[in-house]
Amino acid sequence: MRVLIAVTHLLGAGHLTRAAALARAFAAAGHETALVSGGHPAPS
Repeated sequence: MRVLIAVTHLLGAGHLTRAAALARAFAAAGHETALVSGGHPAPS
């Protein structure tokens, strides 16, 4: 299966962190996985 996960973060990286965990799990299960992130950079 091909999986695309798209995340837009505005106030922090929490959603991106969780989406990355999902992407890693899909990839570990053998799926072709892409994680796309956009939005403003998280404050440092």
